[in-house]
Order: sequence, then C-alpha cells, then structure tokens
Amino acid sequence: MRIAFITNEFIRETCTAGGLGSYLGRITRALCEAGHAVEVFVTSNNQSGTAVVNGIPVHRVRVIAADSFVRKALNWVLVRLFKQLWSGPAAYLNNAWHLRRALHAREQQVDFDLVQSTNCGGCGLLIRRKKGRLHVMRMSSKRDLWFAADGKQGAGFAAMSFLEKIAARRADRVYAPSRFLARECTEQWRIHTGVLRPPVFLDAAPADALPFALPGRFMIHFGSFAPRKGSTVLARALETVWEQAPDFAMVWCGSFADSATRQECLRYFGAHAPKIMFAGTLEKDILYAVVQKSVAAVLPSRVDNLPNTVIESLLLGVPVIGTYNSSIDELVQHGITGLLVENNDASALAEALLSVWNGATKFSAFETYADSVCTGMEPRSAVESLVHLRFE
Repeated sequence: MRIAFITNEFIRETCTAGGLGSYLGRITRALCEAGHAVEVFVTSNNQSGTAVVNGIPVHRVRVIAADSFVRKALNWVLVRLFKQLWSGPAAYLNNAWHLRRALHAREQQVDFDLVQSTNCGGCGLLIRRKKGRLHVMRMSSKRDLWFAADGKQGAGFAAMSFLEKIAARRADRVYAPSRFLARECTEQWRIHTGVLRPPVFLDAAPADALPFALPGRFMIHFGSFAPRKGSTVLARALETVWEQAPDFAMVWCGSFADSATRQECLRYFGAHAPKIMFAGTLEKDILYAVVQKSVAAVLPSRVDNLPNTVIESLLLGVPVIGTYNSSIDELVQHGITGLLVENNDASALAEALLSVWNGATKFSAFETYADSVCTGMEPRSAVESLVHLRFE
C-alpha cells in the first residue's frame, strides 16, 4: 500500500521527538520494513522541500501565517483584539490549509491508498474525501480533556476543541491508541472511535556510559512536565515524601510545558529542590540508560493516550507508578509491573512512592508479566491492524 501521514510533528535526523513524533517514527519504520510505501507531510515554520529521513520521504510544508503586508497587519490586529480566540484556531486552519494543498499536489502524481492525519494542530481538518482512498484520523489526544487538565479555559480553547471535533467528523474513520480515549470520543462526540494499538519497541540501545553523574538511588519523571502529566501532583506529593524519607531523590528528564508549571513545582520543592536533578531533554540512548538505572518511573498523568514514557519504562524493565482512569492503567498491572493510584491524588501518590522507595512493595513477578504490554503491539501486528483497519 501507499500511505501518507499528515502531521505537525515528526522525528528529524536525531532520535528525539515528542510522543506523536516518536509514534510516527516507529509506525513508518515498521510499515517500510513490511514493504509498504510511506510518505510524511509535516508542517514547518522555516523551511520547505522534501528530505529522506530513515529512508522515508518527508515533505516539509512551510506554514506561512501571512504572506503580505496587509495580511500581516490584519493578523497582528486580530491577535491583539481576540487573542487566543483568533490565534489558536487560526493556527489550526493555517496548518490544515497548507497541508491539504501539499497533499493535493502530491496526489496529482501518485495515488495513496490510505491517508492518516493526526488530531494535533488541526492537520486533517480540510482533507477532501476521495474515491478509492481512505482518510483515517488518529486521536493522539482529545483537546478538551487536555485543556481542562492543564487549566486552560476560554473561547479560543473551546474553538480549537470544536475544530478538532469537526475534523473527526470529516474523516472516513477515527481511532485512538487507548480504550480510555476511544470511549471519550465515542460517548462525548457520538463519533464511533475504534482502538488501534501502536507498535512498541525501543528506538535505541541504552548507552553504556553517561555524560553526567547520577544520584546513587533515584526515581525518574520524564517527558513533558505539565499539569496533565501529573507533574504538579507529583511535586505536591514530594512534600510528604521528604518528611518521611529525607534521602529520596529524583531525576527529571525533559522540559516544562510553561514557566507557570515550573514555578509551581519549584515552590513545592522548596528547600529540597537540590534533591531533584534536572537533566533536560536527552537523546534516546542516554535517556534509556537513565531510566534503566532508576528505582521506578513516576508517571502520574491526569489524562493521557498510551504514553511512550510508560511503554519504554516497562520495556526497559522498570516499574511504573501511574494512575487509574488515564490510559496508564491499560499498560500497568497494579502490584506486578508497578503501582496505580487514584487520579490527581497527591496523598495516594506519596504513599506509593514511599512504599516502593522503602522496599515495602517489590515487583518480583515483573519479568513474567512485563511482556504482556506488547500484546497486540508487536510491529508486525500493529502494521497489519493499521493496513486492514482492524480496530478493537
């Protein structure tokens, strides 16, 4: 089959990427290895043209917000008058417009059997239906849930969520990587949403050596630090943890979603802040080595899809402390491959952290059950499910 992926994020020449980029890197690689022809259309703010990344043609589509003085002036006025009501939805429409044009131009040369767009950034909003070609939308998130968890309110955010819903209605088929997310879309939007698991494998071997020293014993929190990822809940929990375990240490690998989240976390850390090592965003081989050395990965998302952070931790043999009703409970088996606590409950999270840190909870059966995370998510199975649209 010839398949096109429409996105606002994709891996570059390095192996670092966000969750969406990591997923696309894996699924496109698995599809190519299975003999399918894959092309990627990704938005770009500063360049256009086609490059080959890991053997895959990647069409970088330059998104021009305004291409004349009059349009720039109008955009400047609208942003200041309506702020997020204009800027957020306008960015969605702008992405959708340029990506549709790029796809349409390419379809004058080749025929795609399947086009998969992401809900992120409104990328598939304007894709036209075409006989003989399916447009499938993958729900990597559901923006109203994500915005609510991050405390983002207002007409602009509501408009972006509405455009996301319209994009889903315009697609031929819709699916999500987790049952939690699929259920939310089906029940709230009345749009039948299937479940299709992503391929799982490690993008690199853990590095043999690290360019920095680690604490002697620590837990890890990695990815994007945001309220929806439970970062602020974790920061609150650590106040209780340090009262009972002054030697508790953590390594945070990644970056803060915004300065407000950073300030809130630092306020909770207080005088214990030196016990948190901020390692920044790391290349995958370095990150995997750090994860592998940790006592546990603390990933208490308030809302999520099927997070790469959890999958990678389990594949590396590291138990996960996560949450119920967030998709993470579809991956972690309580008491076996990690611990699950109530969503947004700092006290319960602190209790779980202390239980693992002090050795009261051990995961002796981890290796026996950890492979179950891969059920239905082996690359070959994931490819077959996508190609034949075999949704759960």
